[in-house]
Order: sequence, then structure tokens, then C-alpha cells
Amino acid sequence: QVVNVDRRTGTRLYIQVDGPLTPELAISDLQTEYHHELNSLSGSADISFRVENRGNVRLRGTPTVSMAGPLGLGKQTVTLPELSELLPGQHVDLKTSLSGVPALFLDSTEVTITPTGAAAADAGTAKGTDTTFAPPITVLLVAIALLCGWMALRAYRRHRRSAEAAIATAAPPAPDQPDADRVIVLEPQHQ
Repeated sequence: QVVNVDRRTGTRLYIQVDGPLTPELAISDLQTEYHHELNSLSGSADISFRVENRGNVRLRGTPTVSMAGPLGLGKQTVTLPELSELLPGQHVDLKTSLSGVPALFLDSTEVTITPTGAAAADAGTAKGTDTTFAPPITVLLVAIALLCGWMALRAYRRHRRSAEAAIATAAPPAPDQPDADRVIVLEPQHQ
């Protein structure tokens, strides 16, 4: 048998045409999925997003993903590996996970990429944000149990007061007897 081997060599050429350079990376389709744990202060989140090169210059960059509650509480951050070079019009889809993220009702996710590459000095930092509803389920269940216990205690006290009032109104004192708590002792009579 004869095997034909065909070897080809390519050379990458970089050329620049006249016109303004517009380096621009953008983040789109940012989605966050929060996963609850028994401890409301240590949930996890899966984050997916797309990085697009919307400019006319090849660019690279290092994405940083952070997630925090209101006012930056419980912030967790992860830095992803540097992206390979994106040519104009190209995009790449990325996913990452964060652990130890507290459930603080509204958690916000932020992805930032500082471009590097041929004309990165003129490019701004790309940012994307997303807000996720992350209720602290364990804390809410404890609060609901406490509320139910408080309401049951109120109902019990109300029922007890109404029962005491019913007893008090069922046997009114005799009109000729000024003191309702007076005890009458009868002595036996001889004949």
C-alpha cells in the first residue's frame, strides 16, 4: 500500500488597514444559577457568559467573576485563565462555579475583563452584571416556625381568657351576698 503525505505550512500575517482602531470586548448572556445548601451562608452558584470581540482588533483578556449580596456582603471572587486571542467578530462561551456564596435574598454577579493584546491600551474594561434571587431558605423556615409558635401561643391565651370569662359570667353572685368569694358554713341543728 502506498501512503501519500501532503505537508503544508501556513504563516500568520498581521496587517493593518487604514482607519481607526476600535478595540472592544463585551460580555453578554450572563446567567447565574444559585444552589441552596442547609447552611444559608455557604451556597454555590453556576455562572455562564459569553465574551465577544465587537471591535476590529484582535484581543485577549483575563475574566474575573465575583458574586456578593447587597452592599457587597459575602463577596466571592474567582479569576479564570486568560482567553486565547479573539479575532474581530469571534466569541467564546465560558462557565465557572463559585462556592461559599451566602443566600442574602438578592445576590449580584459581576464579570469583568481587562483586554490585553495589540491595541488593548485603547480598550476599556468590559463588564457584565446579573442579579439572582437567593432567599435564605433555612432562616425563612425557622422564622415561619417561630411565627406559627407565637400565633399558637396567642390563640391558646385568647382561648384561656375567654374560658375564664365564661366561668365568671356563668355563676353570678347572689344579690344579697356582697362578696362573691364568701364561704358559707352550715352547722347542724339539734331538735
